[in-house]
Amino acid sequence: MADLFLFIPFQINIKNFIYYIFMYICIPNFFTFMKKIFLILLILISLNVVGQIKVKEGSFKKIEGYVMLDKKEHSDDNNQPMALIKISTENINAEQRRNFIFKGNLATYFDVHFEPGEIHLYISAASATFIEIIHDDFGKTEFILPFDLCDFCGYEMVVQHIPIDNNKNHVKPQNNFLSIITNQADADIYIDDNYVGQKEVFKSFPIGSSHTWRIECNLYHSESGNITITDQENIINKTLRPAYGYLKVTSLPENGALVYIDNKKVGVTPYISDKLASGSYKIRIMKEMFKTVEQTFEVTDGDTTNVRLNMSANFVDVTIKTDLDSDIYIDEDIKGKGSWTGRLSDGAHLIEVKKASHETIRKEINLSLGSEQIITIDAPKPIYGFLEISSDPMQADIIIDGNNIGKTPKVISNILIGEHELRLEKVGCAPIIKNIIVNEGETLMISERLQTGKEIVITTDSNSDKIYIDDNYIGYCPTGVTLTYGTHRIKIERNNKVIEKHIEISPLDSIDSISISFYEPLIFTVNNVNFTMIAVEGGSFDMGADYFEADNDEGTIHNVTLNDFYIGETEVTQELWKAVMGTDINIQKEKSSYGTKLRGVGNDYPMYYVNWYEAKEFCNILSEMTGKTFRLPTESEWEYAARGGNKSNNYKYSGSNTLYEEAWYYDNSDNSTHIIKTKKPNELGIHDMSGNVWEWCEDWYANYNSYSEANPTGPSSGTYKVIRGGSWSYGDDDCRIHNRYSNLPSYRYDDYGFRIVMIP
Repeated sequence: MADLFLFIPFQINIKNFIYYIFMYICIPNFFTFMKKIFLILLILISLNVVGQIKVKEGSFKKIEGYVMLDKKEHSDDNNQPMALIKISTENINAEQRRNFIFKGNLATYFDVHFEPGEIHLYISAASATFIEIIHDDFGKTEFILPFDLCDFCGYEMVVQHIPIDNNKNHVKPQNNFLSIITNQADADIYIDDNYVGQKEVFKSFPIGSSHTWRIECNLYHSESGNITITDQENIINKTLRPAYGYLKVTSLPENGALVYIDNKKVGVTPYISDKLASGSYKIRIMKEMFKTVEQTFEVTDGDTTNVRLNMSANFVDVTIKTDLDSDIYIDEDIKGKGSWTGRLSDGAHLIEVKKASHETIRKEINLSLGSEQIITIDAPKPIYGFLEISSDPMQADIIIDGNNIGKTPKVISNILIGEHELRLEKVGCAPIIKNIIVNEGETLMISERLQTGKEIVITTDSNSDKIYIDDNYIGYCPTGVTLTYGTHRIKIERNNKVIEKHIEISPLDSIDSISISFYEPLIFTVNNVNFTMIAVEGGSFDMGADYFEADNDEGTIHNVTLNDFYIGETEVTQELWKAVMGTDINIQKEKSSYGTKLRGVGNDYPMYYVNWYEAKEFCNILSEMTGKTFRLPTESEWEYAARGGNKSNNYKYSGSNTLYEEAWYYDNSDNSTHIIKTKKPNELGIHDMSGNVWEWCEDWYANYNSYSEANPTGPSSGTYKVIRGGSWSYGDDDCRIHNRYSNLPSYRYDDYGFRIVMIP
C-alpha cells in the first residue's frame, strides 16, 4: 500500500487517477482483492484535500550561475552536499507560508528557512528524488524532481493554492490576512487600538471589514492609518522615521573636558552622544584650570548637532628651577626633582625645595593671570655631623656610601647627618660592613677589630687519613684548624697514597668546613670537548654469578684483586669521538656491513658502529693527545666498576635491581640509543653500564679461571673479544652486570660502543 502512495503523485487529474487504479488492480498476485478495494476508497476520500495545492507547471528551474559560498555549513548530516530550492507562493500569505512541512525519501535531509516573500529549502543533492509538500489548511502534494540536483546549486519553484469545491467550482474565501511589517524590531504594533505584537504581525479578518492600525517605537515617529480587508494581499510595510539625533561636543583650546548633558556626566571631549530624543539639551563642560562653560543646544531628527565650546584659561604657566638632586614641592605635593613646569591657579602658593640631610628652602608666591613665570630657588644647604673611626689592625680603608675617604684612624668633620653605610677593609682581614646614623652637632665614635682568619673543619671519607697543611702535620681526619685568609696547600696521606689540594680561604666566603674525597673525578679537555673519568679505588671481589643466575660462561666464581684505576663516567660520546678521530657517526655507518640505520645522532649520544680495533686506535690517539695512558677496560675492571667497586650494594644491574630506572633497553628504548646520563648512575656515579650500547673490553674471550687472580688481562690470544653491558636492543637478562657476550673484533653494529679507563 505504501508503494502505491509513492507511485501516485498528489497533483493528479481524474483521467490519470483512473489509469493508475486500473494498472494497479491488473498487476497479478500483488495484493488480495479486498486490499485493492480498500486502497481505492482511501485515495478517493483524499482527492478533495490534496487537490488544493500544487507546484506551478514549468516553475522548477535551475538558477544559472548560482553556487552556495558556505559549503561546509550547507552539508547534510552525512557530510554530503546539499542544494537550495527557493520556493515562492501564489495566493498564500506570509503567515500561511510558515505552516508548510516538507518530506522526502528516507535518505533525504531538509533544512527549511522562512525568508521575506519565499521559503528557502536546503535538500540533500545526491539522494533527493521527490518532495512531499504538506500544509495543515491546504492539504498536500508530491513533486517528482525532474532531474538530479547538482552539489551546492540553486533552483526556484512556485507553489500555488487553488481553492476548489467537490464540484470543481472556485470559491472565494470569507477571510483574509492583514500583514503589518516595520523596519524596527522593538516597534509595537496596534490594530483597532489593541496591541498585537512587534516588528511583523499577521491577523485574519473578514473580507470587507475596516480597521485602524498604529506603529509606535521609542525614538521614532509613530505611523497610523486605516485599511479595508480585500481578497488580495493586505500588506502594510512602514519604515519608521527617526525622532532622534546626536550631539558632538568639542572643547577649545584643548580637549579632555568633562561633558554634562542636562546635569548628567556622560564623558570627556571630544564626545559623541548616543541617540537623543529630538529637543533642547543643556550642555556643560568642566576642566581643571579652566572656567566652566554652559550652553543650550537643539537636537533635530536624524541630524548630528556640532557643539564647539570655548573655555577661558584660569591658570598661570610656571617653571621652577633648583638643584638637580633636590625635590620640588608645591602646596605640600611633590612635583619633581631639579625642575618643574606646569600650570598653577592664580593666587597664593607655597614652594618647598627638599633634600635629605639638607635644610629645607621655602618660598611663598602670589600669582596673577598673565604671562609665564620662571622661579629660581637656591639649593638647600647641607647639615653636617662628626665621625671618629679607629680599627685593629690600623690602616684599614674607610668606605662610606661606596666612597673611599681614607684609612683608620681618622676624624671626619663634614659628614652629612642621617644614615650611611660604613665599610672597613684591609688585605688579609674580613671586611666589616655596618649602617651608622650621624646626628647634627654630635660626634659618632666607632672602633672595630678586624678578623684575620677563620676556623675550618677538614674531613675525608676515612677517619684514618693524615692531614698536612702547608707541610705542617695537623692530625687525623676529621679535624678543625684556624687558617688565615689566603691560599693554603692541604695534603692527605692514606696507606702510602697521597693527594694534594689547594684551597682559598676568603673573608667573603661563608664556608666553615671542607670535605675532600681521596678519589676525586678527573676532567680532561680535548679540542674544547670535556670528558670525566671516575676514580675507582682498588680492592678484591668475587667475579661471576651464582648457580641460579649464571649462564654457562659466568658460573665459575673466582676472587679478583685490582689496583686503583679511572673509568669513563659515560660511554665515549659522538662529540668526543669527533674531537679525537676527526670523523663522525655517518662515516662509521658507511663502514658497517651489519646495519644501515642511524639510531640517535648528536654530541651527547654514545658513539656506535665501532669495532674493537677502532676503539683501541681511539685510546692510542687520546693517550698521545693528553700524555696519559688510556685503554679499554679489562673484563674484570669493567665488572668491578659496574658493581660499584668497594661501595657495591650487590645489585643485579649497574646501580639498581630495577632496570627501568638505570638503563635504556628493549622495553623502554623505542629501538634507539639515548643521550648519556639520562638514567640514574651506580654507586660510583658511573652512567649507562647497563644498557644503551654494548661496550668492548680489552680481553680475548675465554672461560673463567677457577683460581684467584690479581689484575687479570685474559688470555694472550683468541678469536673473539669480550663485550659487556647489554644495549637498547636487548632484554633485561642481557643487561645484568655478570652477563658475558663476545664477538669478532672486526664486527661493528648499531648498538656497539665502548668506554675507556686510565691508569693513574
